[in-house]
Amino acid sequence: MTSSTAITKVSVISTGHVEIRPQHARGTGTPMIWWLLTSRRWTAPRPINVYVIEHRDGLVLFDTGQSRASVTDPHYFPRGIVGFFYRRLARFAIGAGDTLTAQLEALGYRHPT
Repeated sequence: MTSSTAITKVSVISTGHVEIRPQHARGTGTPMIWWLLTSRRWTAPRPINVYVIEHRDGLVLFDTGQSRASVTDPHYFPRGIVGFFYRRLARFAIGAGDTLTAQLEALGYRHPT
């Protein structure tokens, strides 16, 4: 079998959205600590993509997205100064139907029991 038939399908699914600081998306030369502390702007929502590769030997996931716990569990990110910077860096929007499991099921894959 040739390598060209090893991959049978590639799908891109979105597991929610993220907003980041514009300076994070496009470097401005300003030190990160400065824009993290002073920026009040966010980018438009960007999809959190997962790449699903169907291979003859099984399923391959590239970048499994962001856990929904990041928006439902108040203790997901660290507390203190580190948590402060995490909250300043990104804002996630991940609905119950946006999870990786839900999106894979929509493609016809079931979680093994």
